[in-house]
Amino acid sequence: MIPGLPYRPKDFALVKHEGLYHLFYIRHNIYLTEAETEIDLGHAISADLWSWVQAEPVLPVRDTSWDRSHVWAPSIVEQDGVFHMFYTGVSTIPDTCYNWQRTGLATSTDLMEWQRLDAPIHACTMVPWTVCDSLAYSTAFRDPFVMPDPAHPGGWLMYYSTFPAADSGGMVVGMATSDGDLREWSDLGPLWITNRAYSYHDIIESSHLFEHDGLWYLFFTTNSGQPLSFATGSDPVGDAGTWIYRGQLATMLGTNTETWYASEHFRDGLVDYFAFVTGD
Repeated sequence: MIPGLPYRPKDFALVKHEGLYHLFYIRHNIYLTEAETEIDLGHAISADLWSWVQAEPVLPVRDTSWDRSHVWAPSIVEQDGVFHMFYTGVSTIPDTCYNWQRTGLATSTDLMEWQRLDAPIHACTMVPWTVCDSLAYSTAFRDPFVMPDPAHPGGWLMYYSTFPAADSGGMVVGMATSDGDLREWSDLGPLWITNRAYSYHDIIESSHLFEHDGLWYLFFTTNSGQPLSFATGSDPVGDAGTWIYRGQLATMLGTNTETWYASEHFRDGLVDYFAFVTGD
């Protein structure tokens, strides 16, 4: 999917509805400054994953709300015929907050019209082990990924990127759980296999998980020359001892992936797709 100039895509979500594929993505205008762009989410539609039509963007920033500066990193799940889009809302207000990141929620029945909740549903203020300072550069709370909880039917798991206070020099993936109400989340702590002691990277972003033949695959984007790395484990919320860090995707594939980042897994019937942004 190529949106065309002046836009380039970044973190995204891919879903299928009534025979059509819908791709929602960060829409970055390459001609504007960082402060001026990423102010809505792009939306592209395809019947074959090859030819795409650009639809109207969704979820524009709200000038007086907590997501006034940017909207990032959508993740979409369906519950009882309703699509739920989780996203990162960003707010910068002089002398108040700088790139202050929180998780929001919007719903839709057709993937075209979305209704947003007024307030964020998850934030570092709800997670005591994170670095949580609205003016600190080392504060982050972004890139939500939501999936069903395999251990609790009807429940959900959320994964996101943040800085732990115990090792604030590097990021980790944090976890949260919901008993079924996608507006309510409880902290599950860090996924420590993503800490730099195990992953060897300070930047950990855009995490996602999927299961294959009883094994869980955890992918994330790092700040290395080959950004995509992964780990495998028996438990999607397990401690570091239940995971094996597998290193860079490039090594496993034997392919140069230096321009790949923000990957996603998408299952369509019997076919598994591994999708990613390419920065070329």
